[in-house]
Amino acid sequence: MTSAKSLEPLEPLLPILNAFIHRHKNQHSASHWFRYVPILRRSLRSLLDLSTKLQSSSSSSKAIAAKEVRLKKHAIWLRAKVLPRCFLTFSQLAADNQHAPIGILLIALLARVHSILEAILPPPPVVATSTSRNSTASQAVDSTSRAPNLPSTALSATKDTFDRGTVISRTQFPSAPDLVEDSSKTFTPASTSPPSRASPSEEMCLQAKDLKQYGLKQKKLVEQRRLVEGGEGDQPPPKRGKDKEKDATKSSKLKTTTKKKKNKAGDVFSSMFGGL
Repeated sequence: MTSAKSLEPLEPLLPILNAFIHRHKNQHSASHWFRYVPILRRSLRSLLDLSTKLQSSSSSSKAIAAKEVRLKKHAIWLRAKVLPRCFLTFSQLAADNQHAPIGILLIALLARVHSILEAILPPPPVVATSTSRNSTASQAVDSTSRAPNLPSTALSATKDTFDRGTVISRTQFPSAPDLVEDSSKTFTPASTSPPSRASPSEEMCLQAKDLKQYGLKQKKLVEQRRLVEGGEGDQPPPKRGKDKEKDATKSSKLKTTTKKKKNKAGDVFSSMFGGL
């Protein structure tokens, strides 16, 4: 059973946790690891409160036994639930280069709490894992397979009865030699010399011929379109009566202006040189 006097080494850890929370609360209160520090402090404080009540109690033996059971359960819960979670988060903090000293301090506090609880509490029960179950099953199979009562002939008979098929060589197939002969053949290209290319002058001539042929084809297409549409070459369409009148008035105006200019020029010269 846990005694209240054996938990006295946990009392100096509470002021350290209180100062730590007071110092880093404003800076690290939003971080994921900081919420485990108040959990650790709360669990230690409740454990120490139970131990002080147990020491100062003057009740009957049954009440004292009930308090001791409660204290033991709380210590087991602290060792099995709180310390592993805190260690996981604090070890990640210690691996970080930015806040490594804080993580090392918290891991040291966890180590101190764990050592005190291990000295008081019994060792935790061993839980059978999958690996241990597999090892026990394999040992049982080995023990049954290595039975001393079975003779060697019986074991050999059980091995021989397992049908694994028959071995067939490749030479037994009729197509095997043909495949070998085909694989031994080498590929010989038809012509090893590179294809001949035309000279630059010949290429220019070919391009010019192609352009001429393209131009002739375009001209033929234009002529065919004009014939289909009903036009006669490049001649404009015939004019109507109103258009003819407008052109006649324009031409008459141009003639009158030219005549007036000639008359004016003749009048000037006649006035200057008329006396001669």
